[in-house]
Amino acid sequence: MNARVYFKKATPNEEIKTHNHVHEQLTYVLKGSFKFAIHEDGQVKTQIVHVGDSIYFPSNVYHGCIPMEDGSELLDSFTPARADFFEITVSILE
Repeated sequence: MNARVYFKKATPNEEIKTHNHVHEQLTYVLKGSFKFAIHEDGQVKTQIVHVGDSIYFPSNVYHGCIPMEDGSELLDSFTPARADFFEITVSILE
């Protein structure tokens, strides 16, 4: 399952909120740049990615990001498909 995610405003000084899920995730930067926080080996590591970069998150790894530029966009790919995204989409359209 793929989801295109748009960010209107940059938030480079904002705290990065992290989350996890059972889905594997591959993220590709379509536009702009992002600062990611990744929990690995008991530490929080940060990584900045730019247009054309990809970043992978295994199942249940805590991660999150903030956009570094206005108008930044990501393409997130999940496996298996995220049923929770379908619920959000339906409620937005109703």
